Amino acid sequence: MKEIKHFAIGQSAKTLALIATLASAIFVIPMLLYLMLLEGDAVQFKFLSVLVIPVFYGILTYLLWAVMFFLYNWVAKRFGGIKFQIEE
Repeated sequence: MKEIKHFAIGQSAKTLALIATLASAIFVIPMLLYLMLLEGDAVQFKFLSVLVIPVFYGILTYLLWAVMFFLYNWVAKRFGGIKFQIEE
């Protein structure tokens, strides 16, 4: 049995935040294409709002996972970490 005793908080949170940002971009791109077809002043505001969504999503994901990894490290130090088995 192997045990995860510690996560590098910054690196782990950064990796998950980048994945979340890229995943949200998959949904944002079709919205941007649709908004390009529309006209009006409100469309420009919506266009900018949609562009900002992946950035905020990435920042929030980073912060929340950093807290989760901090808590995991604290708990794993006192009670033990997640145990798993690897077969070759």
